[in-house]
Amino acid sequence: MTFTPAEKKKIIESLRKVIPPEKVQADERRILTALRDAGIEVRSVQDLIGRWIPREAAVVLTEMLPEIVAMNWKSIVAQALITDSARGIAERTLLREFVSMNPVRPREFDAKWTIGWALGCLANPDLYDEMLEIAQDRRHGAARRMLIEEMHRFKDPRVVDVLIGLLGDRQVRGGAIFALRKLHPAKARSHLEPLLSDPDKYIREEARKAIGAIDRAIARERERELKKSSHSKRGQESNGAD
Repeated sequence: MTFTPAEKKKIIESLRKVIPPEKVQADERRILTALRDAGIEVRSVQDLIGRWIPREAAVVLTEMLPEIVAMNWKSIVAQALITDSARGIAERTLLREFVSMNPVRPREFDAKWTIGWALGCLANPDLYDEMLEIAQDRRHGAARRMLIEEMHRFKDPRVVDVLIGLLGDRQVRGGAIFALRKLHPAKARSHLEPLLSDPDKYIREEARKAIGAIDRAIARERERELKKSSHSKRGQESNGAD
């Protein structure tokens, strides 16, 4: 499941309609005040996106995340936590928030989707068990998409098999294909091939890209093996000549 910029804008606008303006304003004021107390000045919560923040600010944002009422601000704070300074600080809170949110409620879906993205990007090894379980739990719906897409970052031998299994989950298979393309494991090729004839054009194209990445990885490995064999053979011939 993917969203165009127009669709994303529509989701944010719907959140603003559902949540009373005074609560939105109160949330932003509390966030900005807490950040100033931590020594970081921003004019708006949106200014946090794509910006490095000190660990003190990551602690503040993590502590505030469960208290935020306005879902658009919750999404923005989650995005702000996609930074190295939040590693070892934010992951457990992000996990709890993700699990607690209902993907069926329109006002919560976008925030849950973004929190899953942050959780996947931080990729804390201590939470691999929980994240792999969440990725396979269909109760979380399409909001799992970005968490699954970022699973290529996980240093866990179970990841490839989980991703292959998710190719049969229509809600999130696009994210699984993307992650497999990044990992390019040879064992996934035969599982991706049937998707080349999928009715969904997007899935067909992504499967083609993933298979291409796998084939290139296989070719590189063969080339390395040939070079290694060639060097070994020359070494043996040199020793024999001596």
